[in-house]
Order: sequence, then C-alpha cells, then structure tokens
Amino acid sequence: IREGLILGCTEVEYLLKKTLIDNNYTNSARMSMKDYVKTLPYLKLEQYSVKLKMFPDLGSFQPFANWSSSQPTQSLNWYESYNAVKHDRGSNKNRSTLEMLINSVAAIHIILEAHYGEHLFDSPMRSSYESIFQTETRPTWSLHELPMPRLGSDQPWDGALQVTF
Repeated sequence: IREGLILGCTEVEYLLKKTLIDNNYTNSARMSMKDYVKTLPYLKLEQYSVKLKMFPDLGSFQPFANWSSSQPTQSLNWYESYNAVKHDRGSNKNRSTLEMLINSVAAIHIILEAHYGEHLFDSPMRSSYESIFQTETRPTWSLHELPMPRLGSDQPWDGALQVTF
C-alpha cells in the first residue's frame, strides 16, 4: 500500500506540474504543492466526486474537497500521509492506508478528467481500457472557461488552457 501511495502521489505531482508548465508558469524553480494548488480555480478539482465501480458501498471519494492554498499539503490528508511515509516509513507506516491509496488514485482520475473531458474513460478510440472509478459529480464550465481558439485570430492555437497564475 505504501508503494502504491507513493506512486499515486508522484503521478498527481507530475500531472499538476505539467499543467503549470504547459501554461507558462515559471514562478518556482522547484515546484511544490504551494505551486500546484494554483491550478484549483481553473481545474475545479474540489468539485469532483468519484466512486469505485466494483465497490460502490465504500461511498464517494473527493480527494481535493478540502484543498486550500493556506495549507496546500496539510489540507490533503492522503498527500500528507504520502509525505510522512516518504520521509520516515518506519515511524509513519500506519499512515499508508487503503483509504489514502484510493484517494491518491481517485485524484489521478479526477485530474485526467478535468484535462480531457468527462468522456475520457468511455472506451476512448474503442480501447478496452477503463477507469476503476465512476465520476458522480463534476463541475460545470461556462463558455469563457473552455480552452478554444479565438475566431478570426491569426494566432495558432495549441489547445492548452491559457491561464494567468
């Protein structure tokens, strides 16, 4: 479970870091959760909830529900558990729980859906891959929040959500 938690959380870090880099964020040489939390208003991660398809009785998971810029690491209990076991696995091995692992993998599902849309896991390109999660709630997006090219513009569009941090 500890190794799965570490793998899940490093993937979350990568996806959030890539979001910042793709949007020309250069505020920090070594990014951390203090930087990653700046994606929250754009990706609306706190508005997602998911359930495990095979185990719906476990209830909903909202890994970003309490994420705050005032405590970007501590407000995510699964991420704080990851940090604890990463730095001292002996004293903190009890923090590697199945719930923390599920939340870290749910976070990956949510970030990917926030980036690529709600139909990402609906057998894309007729593949047999699917997520172990089903999204229950997701944010609504207004037209001005969607990344799209400007009509009549000479500037090329690369498809990235252009935001100012």
